[in-house]
Amino acid sequence: MNASSPVHPQRILVVDDVEMSRRVVARMLSHAGYEPICVHSGLTALACLERAHFDAMVLDLKMPGMDGWQVLDAVRRLSPQLPVVVHSAHEMTDPTFSRERVCFLRKPYRPVDLQSALTSVL
Repeated sequence: MNASSPVHPQRILVVDDVEMSRRVVARMLSHAGYEPICVHSGLTALACLERAHFDAMVLDLKMPGMDGWQVLDAVRRLSPQLPVVVHSAHEMTDPTFSRERVCFLRKPYRPVDLQSALTSVL
């Protein structure tokens, strides 16, 4: 890349059924220089992944319909290398949780925590 090439921010797909959570995460990502794209459901997220490129995903676990675990499994079939930050207000109950390019954050968290999580999976 040369000095005249435009620099595009990394696109992060934010998947959370709670509008306020989407807004807060989007603001954190925007302030950190990312381009957040927010959706309210797992099905919508999967449709977005089929149509567009994303550099990472921030995914809530507890959602109606398709929960975060189901979304994560489907994402791994569609885009196996997509980095994912799973966030939830609930404690991580699966002691065997360990997946490549996946990081867990417990809500609430600080912007620096989100940035660190993204850096660890990107």
